[in-house]
Amino acid sequence: EFEGSALKEMGNITTGVIVTEIADVLKISMMLTTPNLATDMVGALVDQVLIEYGEVSDKLLGLQFPFQIKPQDTEITGSFVLFFDNASSELIRKKLSGAAS
Repeated sequence: EFEGSALKEMGNITTGVIVTEIADVLKISMMLTTPNLATDMVGALVDQVLIEYGEVSDKLLGLQFPFQIKPQDTEITGSFVLFFDNASSELIRKKLSGAAS
């Protein structure tokens, strides 16, 4: 229970930093919802997200940020995966298209 809580807090802090950086680079305001910790086969996790988003939209913007931590004699690897709602995805896409031109 303690380890799960520590991972959730690490995720909360790290996700906040990632979202803040994205917002700063794109010069937009972004609000963060409380991140979840999920452990399962990646396919099952992504399928669930796609099913939920597929009910309201046919497009989904997702960003993956892999990480690796080596405390003492162990190694922890994983990814932060951020999914954006439909309106946010469209705004980010427009900002990125404008930045590229």
